[in-house]
Amino acid sequence: MKSMRTERFLVFSGFVFLLWGIFDIALKSSLYGFENLDYIWFCSITLFVLAFGLILRNSMLLNSFLAMALLVQPFWIADYAWHAFFGTSLNGFASYVFEPNFTAMELIDSFRHMFMIPFGFYAVFMASKKDRKSYAFIPVFITFLLGFSYIFTPGQNNANCVFSACVKNFGGWLSGFGYFVFFLLGTIILSIAINLAIDAVLGKAEKLRNDKGYRVWIASIFLVLLLISFATIAAVSVKFSKTPRYSCVVADSCADCPVELGCKYFYGPKENQTLIYSIKNNADEAYVCDVYMKVLGKDADYKKAAENYFITPGKKYLASFPVGYPMANARVEIRQECTVYEGNY
Repeated sequence: MKSMRTERFLVFSGFVFLLWGIFDIALKSSLYGFENLDYIWFCSITLFVLAFGLILRNSMLLNSFLAMALLVQPFWIADYAWHAFFGTSLNGFASYVFEPNFTAMELIDSFRHMFMIPFGFYAVFMASKKDRKSYAFIPVFITFLLGFSYIFTPGQNNANCVFSACVKNFGGWLSGFGYFVFFLLGTIILSIAINLAIDAVLGKAEKLRNDKGYRVWIASIFLVLLLISFATIAAVSVKFSKTPRYSCVVADSCADCPVELGCKYFYGPKENQTLIYSIKNNADEAYVCDVYMKVLGKDADYKKAAENYFITPGKKYLASFPVGYPMANARVEIRQECTVYEGNY
């Protein structure tokens, strides 16, 4: 009876993580564009490994997930918690969460980090078993994910840390493809080593699986991990609420304007806050535009953000303008002045 309840709990949790994974992709695509591949990070993709492992009660997926997560996630979680409780960065891994450009929906999405290891741990030591296929899955998965990130993602995003170390003061002695190979092989070797340790524990625990004391012990660790997660999330939420941030609005907009200006998102670390905006020409002829911007409460007049912006028919472009670090919640207004291009194109 208790085993059946455990299975139902795991399957239900799997569907929650599956929906969370879909939400994560949808959110990042809506904010930064699907083509930017911001959802290719390990913590986003492995949501699906965990989800299907839970739903299918698949030992290969569950063991592989926990081995990889125990290598990667603690760096992020430690920095996340350190920021929340002590107000400073520990290793730089999660610093972006505490920048003014981070949105409330992204904050909620970031909570997934705090739950993945607790649920992975509970599933592995309550329902999983030793599975040799995980030793093939781990190197294939890591090679594909890091290889895809290295080939297809923008270098400035440093997705999955494939171009340079995400932890500050680490790995500076290597760069370029040499760093990538070192990082790839190191990640595979360490993940397999952790998987060996998991298998060793599972082997010893196999005879205890139906023992009440063992199950109470695993459930207790799971609950403690959840309590730590909720306490960290509460502290992060308080810190987030006190962080000043920007909002953006397009001024003097009209339904018949041929050139459409749009706020996209804010980007950049610390004082290097930058507004990313879009400009699209919906007309059949080219336009030349000037874009103006002001921060309400700070600027008395508009500043010219872009001059003589040539926009071909039917094209949409992304542009940027630095706005600095907000001392308090502030709104940025942008507007455009456009004229028909008289030359040839």
